[in-house]
Amino acid sequence: MELFNGSCLNDPEHAKRQGWAKKLMALLLHAPSKGESPAAGSMPAFQMGFKWLISWMVDRCIHTPGELNPSEYIEDLPRYIAEANGDDRDTTEAQVRLALHIIPYFWSERRLLNKWGVSSLTEDPFRHHGIYYYGQAIATKLVGWIPPLPDEVAIPLFNEVAWWLGQPAEDVIRLLEYVQDPLAGAEIEVATLNSKTGIRAQMAGDGKVARIKRAKRFLAEFKFSLLPNETNPWHAPLDSAFERDGDTPLVEARVLFEAVREACALSIQGMSGMRISELLGIEAGLDVSTGLPKGVRVESTATGLYEVFIIRTVMSKTEKGLPREMDWVLGMRPQGSQEEPLPVRALRLLNRLHVPWRDCARTTRLLFHGGVGATLPLKTTVLGAMDSASMRDGMKRFIARWVDLSALPDQSKHRLKDNNLVEWRESRGTIFKSHMLRKWRVGTPSCDDIPPKEPYVLVSQHTAHARPLLRWSLREQPSSITPD
Repeated sequence: MELFNGSCLNDPEHAKRQGWAKKLMALLLHAPSKGESPAAGSMPAFQMGFKWLISWMVDRCIHTPGELNPSEYIEDLPRYIAEANGDDRDTTEAQVRLALHIIPYFWSERRLLNKWGVSSLTEDPFRHHGIYYYGQAIATKLVGWIPPLPDEVAIPLFNEVAWWLGQPAEDVIRLLEYVQDPLAGAEIEVATLNSKTGIRAQMAGDGKVARIKRAKRFLAEFKFSLLPNETNPWHAPLDSAFERDGDTPLVEARVLFEAVREACALSIQGMSGMRISELLGIEAGLDVSTGLPKGVRVESTATGLYEVFIIRTVMSKTEKGLPREMDWVLGMRPQGSQEEPLPVRALRLLNRLHVPWRDCARTTRLLFHGGVGATLPLKTTVLGAMDSASMRDGMKRFIARWVDLSALPDQSKHRLKDNNLVEWRESRGTIFKSHMLRKWRVGTPSCDDIPPKEPYVLVSQHTAHARPLLRWSLREQPSSITPD
């Protein structure tokens, strides 16, 4: 059995834990204290119960039931389950009951366990309340366990997101020309001393060495754009001087690629409120009839003053039965305006960003995994769909690399606990969970959640650095958006 930390219960370091688990299961099957053995259909519940409990005991360096403090385990369950589930899975009472499933047997089977050399509990852990009580109480607490994104973090984060989706994104897309390598196998002219003209024609190599040489030459000569009101390009040249200061140009190219990709993902999820699984389920490409990214449509509000950009995704989490489609608001614009909301631009950028690999990708999803290693693959390879864990890790890297949280105060104005910003400042944002984007109080709900007469309008403000802060504010015009 694999534990949550990636180790297996039959590994040598878990020998003592595996020993008492086998003895407890043998007692339950052959000599249960209540005289009735568990049904065969209940074995999966025991397996998951052991996995939850033993994984927690491993984290606490606890080896036997006698060392276990059930009260401490129950108190830590909200944090433990929330972290084990990740950002994209809701917690149910049944899941909490599974995490508590083994605990009662340490008391009911304590006599024979002690005879078999297994120290057990000295008192009944559920003498006051049963498993069903704790299941309901803990599941209810977990609904609000992951706190919303503090405003003091959200504002600099989405300023940085909006900045990356401007000219820097265009530069990074131009930078990816080295991946496409149009000169591979083509006829080129090179300087020579053996010709009267000083040049000769030859076929450019298409092997790995030749491609890397051309890529390095292209990156060294690449010039980043000069942004308005700036005296220098927004990024240093990727030449030998840059290489002396840190990563190689090929490594930095991947860092810049990931920055744009994660900025796009944060923009789409943060301003729509969709789950990360729905973000990763968006299809690549443009609708030939509308010119909009696939799944996106435009509707007018009841007053005709605004156009609403809506994307349809498949909701596959926390829904009974088959997955169903759901609409999410990406943004609005005044009627007649040609400017698109930032999440729509993010969808367009993601389509362009993945062009070098799209034809040979093993998925039709908009986002797919960028391969392994520190650099981008130079030669088009077969790549699969992005998974939730990789996307969450990428979002955390974006915050740590590009969002300066060093000047945060100790606590926010709308805090849920004291000193709530200290961990953001000290961790450089690595405590981020994508589920926080769905709780950010200025985020956008799905169309089904928008109450009448309260549409969301996208407005721009500006900071001292002229980076637009994207914020949702309520207007009083009625909305024509209704649930399907």
